[in-house]
Amino acid sequence: AALRWLLERTLPLISDRLRALGHDPEEWTLSIIGNVTPEKCAPSLCDGGVCTQAFSRGIKVHFAGYVADLDLAISAGIVLLSPRLAGLGLSTKLMLGLERGLPAVSTPHGTTGYNISRPAVGEQGVLIASHEDPEAFAAAACSLISDGALWARASRGAKRHVWEQFAPRGLQDDLDSLLRRAALHRRSHVGS
Repeated sequence: AALRWLLERTLPLISDRLRALGHDPEEWTLSIIGNVTPEKCAPSLCDGGVCTQAFSRGIKVHFAGYVADLDLAISAGIVLLSPRLAGLGLSTKLMLGLERGLPAVSTPHGTTGYNISRPAVGEQGVLIASHEDPEAFAAAACSLISDGALWARASRGAKRHVWEQFAPRGLQDDLDSLLRRAALHRRSHVGS
């Protein structure tokens, strides 16, 4: 349902916005990674596994399937789109993208567990738009594509946010404590 929503309701709007910003939508490709085939998610838009560009208004749609190197595939992107409408747990693709500094646009459900508190400005790497507002989702994606300063801020924020939220804080605290104890021990034994 989420991918169908992205393809049918949002991708044409992204294409229109790209064109309005002076980009040629035919130079852009949406790569879909995972266990999804055109027949499963968009049979009315695809014929024999090949999606027509008519519905996307020029943007190429590539169903990559499972990839040997997910990290490499995600790192090759400019913006990660996460249109999740349901599901449990953290999105691995979103986590990898943010960790690599790839800004993302997501639905609120797609960021469950990520503690995104400032989605409007991208300081945490993610712009959030409701699935009920495909225009806002398209606008967020195109903002990251066209605004270099926003993209750079979101990229830095993505890396920082993943580190702050998911790095083993306990290890850092333990290391700090160990270093303090070692320094105290060293000082107490230097004069003896």
